[in-house]
Amino acid sequence: MPSEIEYCYHFRDGSAVLVKSYVNNVWAAKKAMLKMYGRDESEIRYSDSGKNGPHQVFDGRDYH
Repeated sequence: MPSEIEYCYHFRDGSAVLVKSYVNNVWAAKKAMLKMYGRDESEIRYSDSGKNGPHQVFDGRDYH
């Protein structure tokens, strides 16, 4: 089974979403999260490890 990773996308409006995925489906998990939350990639201000601050959690491990 592939390794799991977590990364957090911070949006321009101050909200953030922590995305859980496998190393082999990062792109698909990100696209699914954007679609679920009605966001566009241009709204992302930055991403990080997601260790700090409150954020919503999106489980993208099943997206391919």
